[in-house]
Amino acid sequence: MDPTIADREPVNTDQGRVSADHGRVGTNRARARPSLLWLLLVPVLLVTGIGTAVALAAVTFAKVVDEALDFGPAGNLPAGKVTVWVAEDDQPERVRLVGPDNADVPLTPDGTPRTVTADGVRWLSAYIATIDKPGEHRVVATGGRAALRVPNQLDTATVRRNGIELPIALATASVTLSIVASAAVLGLRAIGRRPIRRTS
Repeated sequence: MDPTIADREPVNTDQGRVSADHGRVGTNRARARPSLLWLLLVPVLLVTGIGTAVALAAVTFAKVVDEALDFGPAGNLPAGKVTVWVAEDDQPERVRLVGPDNADVPLTPDGTPRTVTADGVRWLSAYIATIDKPGEHRVVATGGRAALRVPNQLDTATVRRNGIELPIALATASVTLSIVASAAVLGLRAIGRRPIRRTS
């Protein structure tokens, strides 16, 4: 027997397997850890969801304001005080306010007239009336233009849904998705740090 062969140190095959396994662990860990760039999805979700919610609410309530400022020859009026308006550049010679029973409602000149501009027309508050019977009223003008400031006729259910419920749902969904996305990315990265040992 060759003494040089007998004097050689035995090869540690276990250490070689450990080193190979360690290399495989490092490779698997790198594959399992998602990039932190995925966290950029969080502000995108927040901005998109909350921005859409704010825009939807703004458009809905802007429409409410526009409708509330509408002037027309007739309107369904509640009991109480009401103002009859005349066009400042086209004031009528005579104005009547007719109630739901076709009877004239007494008019009193407005002692402190004010102006409101809507749809390019400058309206002047000319008369005040007291509505005793709620219902459909109309103005009749002779030689000019007169109008009532029509109350908001929007469907309250639509306003509540589009202006309140949907924006809240969108904002809540965007915050929830942002939290889920953050937790998923951070959780996967935490799992990726753990060594994955394989047995051959």
